[in-house]
Amino acid sequence: MKKIIAIVTALMIGGSALVTAPAAQALTKKEIRYVKLLKSEAPELYVVGNKRLVKSGKLTCRYLRSGATVVDAIELIEDAGLDQDTAIAIVAAAVVFFCPEEEDYI
Repeated sequence: MKKIIAIVTALMIGGSALVTAPAAQALTKKEIRYVKLLKSEAPELYVVGNKRLVKSGKLTCRYLRSGATVVDAIELIEDAGLDQDTAIAIVAAAVVFFCPEEEDYI
C-alpha cells in the first residue's frame, strides 16, 4: 500500500521518477470521457497530461480497493498539494469510470 500512496502522490504533484510509461498508447473511449469530465470539473488539471490523469484515477481505485476509504483517498490527493474540490473531483471521477464497485462508499 505504501507503494500505491507514493505513486499516487508522485503523479499528482507531477513527479514521474516512480513510474515509467509504457510505449505510447492511445486512450480508450472511457479514459477520454474520464479526462474530459475531470478537466471540466477541475480546470486547473488542464496542465496535467491526460495519461497521467488516467494513471492517477486507476491508482486511486487501486488504493480504494486495498481498503482505503474515499476520505483517505481525498486526503492523500490533498496532501500532494491539490485543493479539496480538485481531490474530490479526481476521486469521484475515478470511481465512476474505473471502479464503480466502490460507488457505495461515496
